[in-house]
Amino acid sequence: MPAPVVEGTLLRPRRFRTHDQTRIVAACFWLAAAIAVRILGRTTWELSVADLSELLGRMPVPLLDAVRATFAGIAGIAVLVLLVGVLVRRRWVGAWSAAVAAVLAAGVAAVGVVAGLVVVDETAARTAVGIALDPRLVAAAAGALTVARPWLPRRWRWACPTLLVLYVPVLLIAGGTELASLLVTLALGNLVGAVVLLAVRSPSCLLPLDAVLAELTSRGLEVEAVRLDPPARGPFVAHVELAKDEWSGTGTAHRLRLEVLSDDDRTADALARLRRLLTLRRPGDTVPFSSLRRAVEHEALVALAAERAGVVTPGRMLVGQPEQSWMMLGTTEPVGTPLTTLFPDTTARRRRRKAALAAEAPTPDGVDATAPAARAEDLLDQLWDDLATLRRARVAHRAVRPAALAVRDDGRLVLSDFRSGQIAAPDVQLDLDLAQGLYTAALVAGAEAAVRTAVARLGPELVVRGARGLGPVVVPREARGPKHARDALIEDVRVEVERQCDVQAVQTYQLSRFSRRQLVQLVLLVGLTYVALPLIGQLPRTVDAVRTANPLWAVVALVIAALGPVAAALSLRSCTTAQLPPGRTVAVQVATSFVGTSTPASVGSLALNARYLTQTGGLPIAAASGVIALQSVVQVVTHVGLLAILAVVAGQTLDLSHLVPGKSVVLLVIALLLAVVGVVLAVPRLRRTVLTQARIRLREVVAELGSLARRPGRLALAVVGSCGVTLASAAALWACLLAFGGGNKFVAAAFVTMVGATLATAAPTPGGVGAVEAALIGGLAAFGVPSEVAVPTAFFYRFLTCWLPVLAGWFVLRWLQRRRYV
Repeated sequence: MPAPVVEGTLLRPRRFRTHDQTRIVAACFWLAAAIAVRILGRTTWELSVADLSELLGRMPVPLLDAVRATFAGIAGIAVLVLLVGVLVRRRWVGAWSAAVAAVLAAGVAAVGVVAGLVVVDETAARTAVGIALDPRLVAAAAGALTVARPWLPRRWRWACPTLLVLYVPVLLIAGGTELASLLVTLALGNLVGAVVLLAVRSPSCLLPLDAVLAELTSRGLEVEAVRLDPPARGPFVAHVELAKDEWSGTGTAHRLRLEVLSDDDRTADALARLRRLLTLRRPGDTVPFSSLRRAVEHEALVALAAERAGVVTPGRMLVGQPEQSWMMLGTTEPVGTPLTTLFPDTTARRRRRKAALAAEAPTPDGVDATAPAARAEDLLDQLWDDLATLRRARVAHRAVRPAALAVRDDGRLVLSDFRSGQIAAPDVQLDLDLAQGLYTAALVAGAEAAVRTAVARLGPELVVRGARGLGPVVVPREARGPKHARDALIEDVRVEVERQCDVQAVQTYQLSRFSRRQLVQLVLLVGLTYVALPLIGQLPRTVDAVRTANPLWAVVALVIAALGPVAAALSLRSCTTAQLPPGRTVAVQVATSFVGTSTPASVGSLALNARYLTQTGGLPIAAASGVIALQSVVQVVTHVGLLAILAVVAGQTLDLSHLVPGKSVVLLVIALLLAVVGVVLAVPRLRRTVLTQARIRLREVVAELGSLARRPGRLALAVVGSCGVTLASAAALWACLLAFGGGNKFVAAAFVTMVGATLATAAPTPGGVGAVEAALIGGLAAFGVPSEVAVPTAFFYRFLTCWLPVLAGWFVLRWLQRRRYV
């Protein structure tokens, strides 16, 4: 029999090797944990090594040598047996890859010895057993075993991690090596081996075409040609031309579509299950399959159950195992014309590529590629009938998307891809099938036709149940498209359901485990707690000083601090032409106290103001960004101007050494800035993005400045508002200084406030916590304020202007969110 013609590549690109990539991530986590244990518990490990050495020293020398030699011999022989097993199986790529990994791992371990992460017992290293169990050789063995493991038979694979664990007692007994150093050594070897596997290849990256053809030949199928789809995430897809039909039983099938699955697909399924477990409240997944064979058998079983229920599926399936760790699933071809070919509008950026590939395939005769609206509605009727049939049979598809639908020559809709399906599914999974069906139908024929056909076939009650599950989480990833288009389509479907089903509002239930708002609030609370903990130690001293403070000036400081949000609201309203309610704008500025303190560089404040401008002011995102940039420019200009004036008033005798950060801080800031600039300049795509965004923002600021300059009244109000924010902070510090008996020093208070705020902008802590306090205390000391007055003054001032607004900002932010103002 002549060899079949093969078209396409058999090797999966590195970016799609999910199994190898996951192996590297796991190795990195192991190495990070080992290094953390090694560094943080250095003293404990040193004591444990001393105790172990003392214990071993009490044993008779001949017995100890015999134990060491026995353990070393068992470990060494086992490693050699596994590596020889790779050679015996003629896995030449695996053999030389293991050798390369061993050499590289030994070199990396040697670097670890120099860095102090890996400890070598010089006393034990003088013996033959000690030389055999040198950490560098251990790392080489770990790297070689990591590479050799995928090339070994499945029953031998568990021996590799078992040997790595066996090295722990071996080395502890052989030379008193500390456990943390041993973990680092094994982790280094494992990481090097994982990187070598990704750089070269593992068995799951190369399609065993000869084994696949042999499997087909053993079933009596004569293969003439094989065409492979371009490799991507997911199984290899092969289109097989047969000389004659000896399999389908109809005598008309001369082509097969094979999906060949490997460990990459099993790992991708495990990661998808983990993602659903972490992100969904009720993922509804069954117990993970113990092997790839079980997963393929499950897909075939669900497809058979759907077919027996009355749903048209691709038909008879071919299931086989061409080679160890490989499974294949075949169906007759052509199943039909993919829905993504008949309706190109169902494809977005990623799906456009799939539609182009499908368009290159020959279209069956009699298929109308234009797909008029009447035919679209007929297909939707069939879709709803199939989903109703599956619902009665309690079979959940869980991936109702355009790529899983095709149309036969006779116009019948075919449902495929039951990989995520479930038998005896609960109601929630069946409802989510309806939600995915609504989204897919809206992609095909629009929201109005999708809901109308669904109501006609399913009834209003089931349609409302399906609409309750609509959301980005349940929409298959390849069917989502751009975020704005996806959200708009989901909202259109909800509106149509409310109109056609005569319901007031579709109450969607929360599918995700954490909503976006809950995640943001959790991050803010964690950041706020982190920055607040270091200041708790200063509370007793500050409380004692507050008891002796002048209450009148303390109240004055509180009132003045409350004027800051009012001035900020005036500045924001003056920088935009949008009609912003004054009271609501002040409330937003109070809320920024919470989000701004919880994020570095007040990023949260800028984001909240931008969201307020878009939702309440009705501005586009670009215009809102321009307003925020304009307000920032006005604040910087007024801040620098006031600082220059106060510097002249303060005089040249001022000692600012307390405000100047140390050399280490300056060098750290410079290094971080240079690193960021270097990364931006080194990555062409990032560089173009940054330059493009900078030009856009600059044009927006220039345009807003020109608009503001043509209206002197608005410009004056913007300047007054910006000055009011700075002067309110300065006056609050001045009142706090008077409350604690620091004297009437308004110029000092204003200068220290502005200099401290300027220096704190470079601080990496959220809200500048820590840096602001240090700058205030140092600045007051520069003006001759005693430390016993400067410290409580600074902390009481920060309590009034930072922590008290944070508490109020939390409640105000919740109120704004409930009213949907932000």
